[in-house]
Amino acid sequence: MSKVFKRDFFNYGGMFYFYFFTWAITFAFLPIWLKDNAHLNEVQSGLIFSGISLAALCYHPFFGYIQDKLGYKKNLFAIIAGAMIFFGVFFNWIFIPLLEYNFWLGLFVCSFYMSLCLYGGVGVVESYIERVSRSNGFEYGHVRLFGSIAGATASFVGGILFLQNPESIFLGSFYIRRNIVCIIVFSTSKKRCYRENEN
Repeated sequence: MSKVFKRDFFNYGGMFYFYFFTWAITFAFLPIWLKDNAHLNEVQSGLIFSGISLAALCYHPFFGYIQDKLGYKKNLFAIIAGAMIFFGVFFNWIFIPLLEYNFWLGLFVCSFYMSLCLYGGVGVVESYIERVSRSNGFEYGHVRLFGSIAGATASFVGGILFLQNPESIFLGSFYIRRNIVCIIVFSTSKKRCYRENEN
């Protein structure tokens, strides 16, 4: 395995790991958080998740078109990762006050924000990494394995964080989301790297 190949493989494996760590820890503990911290009942919590799914349906056609136009550029991926950094701020200082002011307004804002980061954004993340993996000659499935590892570790770490302080689920994983942004910013163009490696 060449030096450039290894760097690219672990760069994008790292992106997958940190992204799906955030995904897993959020959706594993969000229902409990909505009940215990946001004081929503089962119907209201169900409406939150339904709204997130509906918002994803709105995002997907636009995200697919934009990502096809961008090709190997990471602009859309970076926007999604940047939005994820504010999870802690959103859930602890914006979402609950919105719900207290008006449940439907909180539902609307949460649906489009969460879908941008996760339900809608996951298609951008997966399609982009699948594209660069083919360009660089390594298997997408091998990189995707990092996401499965993230799901296992997120459940373990999330359980510890939630028992200590439920608010830390969104605040503590800030460092995980920061790592995604750092990898995106400092990783080089995969298409260019691969061609240089072939020469």
